[in-house]
Amino acid sequence: MAAKPTATDIERIIDSGIRSVFQPIVDVIHGEILGYEGLSRGPAGTDWESPLDLFAYAEEFDLLPQMELQCRALSMRRFTERGFQGKLFLNSNPHAFVDQHYPKGRTLEMLRGTGLTPDHIVIELTEKYLTEDYVVLKQALEHYRRMGFQTAIDDLGAGYNGLRLWSEIQPDYVKLDKHFVQGIKYDPVKQAFARSIIHLCDQLRTTLIVEGVETEEELELLQDYGVQYVQGYVLARPDEQPVENSHPLYQLAQQRTIHDLHLAEDLAHWVRPVDPYAELGEVWLRLEREPEAHAFPVVSNGKPSGFIQRSRIYEMFSKPYGRELFSHKPVFKFLAPHALIVNRHTGLSALSQMVTNEDDLMARQYFIVQDDDGQYLGVGNTRDLLRKLTDIKLRSARHANPLTHMPGNVPTNEHLAELIKHQQPFLLAYVDIDHFKPFNDTFGYSLGDELILQLSQLLKERLRGRGQFLGHIGGDDFVVVSTHNDPLPQLRLLQQLYREAVRRIVLDAGFDPKPYQAIDRHGEYRVFSLPTLSIGVINVQKPMPANLDALTSSLAKVKHQAKQMRGEGIARAEWQS
Repeated sequence: MAAKPTATDIERIIDSGIRSVFQPIVDVIHGEILGYEGLSRGPAGTDWESPLDLFAYAEEFDLLPQMELQCRALSMRRFTERGFQGKLFLNSNPHAFVDQHYPKGRTLEMLRGTGLTPDHIVIELTEKYLTEDYVVLKQALEHYRRMGFQTAIDDLGAGYNGLRLWSEIQPDYVKLDKHFVQGIKYDPVKQAFARSIIHLCDQLRTTLIVEGVETEEELELLQDYGVQYVQGYVLARPDEQPVENSHPLYQLAQQRTIHDLHLAEDLAHWVRPVDPYAELGEVWLRLEREPEAHAFPVVSNGKPSGFIQRSRIYEMFSKPYGRELFSHKPVFKFLAPHALIVNRHTGLSALSQMVTNEDDLMARQYFIVQDDDGQYLGVGNTRDLLRKLTDIKLRSARHANPLTHMPGNVPTNEHLAELIKHQQPFLLAYVDIDHFKPFNDTFGYSLGDELILQLSQLLKERLRGRGQFLGHIGGDDFVVVSTHNDPLPQLRLLQQLYREAVRRIVLDAGFDPKPYQAIDRHGEYRVFSLPTLSIGVINVQKPMPANLDALTSSLAKVKHQAKQMRGEGIARAEWQS
């Protein structure tokens, strides 16, 4: 048995024995990295390398605040030194927040000199160690939020207070505990729990991260459920310099386009299912009556289990005495291997990948679509999927903005029309570059194009992920349409980052970034500052507008209000019918 450390041992480890390791959190829709969870370890090869033991001893010796702060500072420093991109998730023990010795304002101080901003940091609360003092904890987290930090609940479901804490602090992220992931492929209870959490996150506009994903089977099922963010050994292990493996997800890097609104359920059509205990001879008679059918879905109590294919029955019946031997055999014994069964919310890009990843393409000519409760909805076929994807890509390319290659007016309007049609609430943000024409006239169109491209890049970096649509609707006008996450914090940061980027672009071009004289829209000379961003936001909730035209007056009003703010805030309005 290892000797118990003394308070002096723990103090020594806090001073010089902590190591920072990182594990990527991956966007499995786009093949991109959302960020990294910063984890701490004790001295390698010692009895106190485990973080669980290390933090337990720190709490026992009243050294938890010191341990928390040192781990946090090291993670920030190493994150920056290793050039990681995205968000840094910092795992924290809630007891440290309410400790009277916990110094205030230190986390913000730590950021100085690292190149990170509060927007990069997500404070994770581990549910296993939740405190009962919700009032104090909530006040502490609100303090972090006011400074621009985000919050997450880690290990949701591992303890008893997670749902209560979720309702109390309303975090930006929740991380589903690995217990509900391991073996989920064969556990209907875990599947039901995962679907419920996914639905709850959608309703509460909380971003879900599923951690502890260790197998391809688990990953595939979660993708079928529409999970976007995943963390686990199947993608990369925690390490001081984690190496993302060669998993195909890392080669996706697909840009969000209008096709995100098109789902597997759009391709599903009803085919009367077959009971698994139906006799093969009965199915053969039905196939003779329906010569265009090549396969029937096999469904029991509303839940699909696979396909029975015409070719398989041909094969069995063509054998000597085949009809006599197999006519009375139950269908379930002859199901096609590797049947593809997907959730109705599966996007067409993800569905296409599932189809093409199968070596036996004949087995993936058809796929079964089920609802959120695993009930059979219908059958789709690969031919319709490929035709739809080709049509979308051609249409998107035809109507993309030629400079930024982002969706233009037509796909943007189609996206909004689809949301209205499906009664899906959304937040519409109009983003416009202030004083763009005077800048173009003074500094040249080439530099003006750089300003537009810079805004396009920042939008893609800061406003990506589930439920975000970005459009470039002409000139210096952009839109953000959000159906999941609240983009306001990112939009505020966007204004700041863009102001800094414009100044840098002008300096790099050899110009002085001071105010300049140019002709305004009325033909008169006046003084202009460097371009900033005007942003106006409309929150569109039910009852929804009848069509896009109904939004016009609200959009014009919020655009005018945004221009009056001169890049120093965001104009907001609520849709009113």
